[in-house]
Amino acid sequence: MLKALPLFPLPLIKLPGELLELHIFEPRYRKLLEDLKTGEQPLIGIPCTIDEAPQTGQLGCLARLKSILKIHPDGRADIYLEVVDLFQLAQYEPKWQDKPYPGGQVQVLNAQNLRIEDHWLIQQLRLLKAQYPLALPLTIKKDMGEFDLLAQLPIQDIAKLNYLQLPPNSPARKALLRYEVKQLGLLLMQQKAVYKGFCFN
Repeated sequence: MLKALPLFPLPLIKLPGELLELHIFEPRYRKLLEDLKTGEQPLIGIPCTIDEAPQTGQLGCLARLKSILKIHPDGRADIYLEVVDLFQLAQYEPKWQDKPYPGGQVQVLNAQNLRIEDHWLIQQLRLLKAQYPLALPLTIKKDMGEFDLLAQLPIQDIAKLNYLQLPPNSPARKALLRYEVKQLGLLLMQQKAVYKGFCFN
């Protein structure tokens, strides 16, 4: 089922449960903030526009206003949004209905924080945490979900986006996460070697 929403395109991806801090300064988004505050628009969609403009099929996150940190004298504002779900963009309009800000239609995915069943992966993460406790302060739980892990891993948003675009529980999704953890291990090993005064070529 499609849902009509105001949209705020950004070159990032956040996961359900995460907070996103924004600095609102453009007049059109100040109006959007007013609509969020009054409840006229309870939710906002954030299409992930890494390296591209908003387009059909794009993944994004659905969020609600969590708190207003500060309203500046000139009308700018610092806010927190709380991500509650993921969506795929179905239609994008630069000016939505009678509003100055963008909006459109999205397909809400009802994304589930699926439990990670990959024992090899969890073991690798435990080893990395033990070897690099300061560089990788992970919280690893027995029933850890995918979103819980992705939110903690220091990997690029494009890697998270590629992962989320794959079918849940698919071999490709599992393989990609393993690849990212292996790459993270290599990066941490290289950083440690450089810190000690020698580097691998």
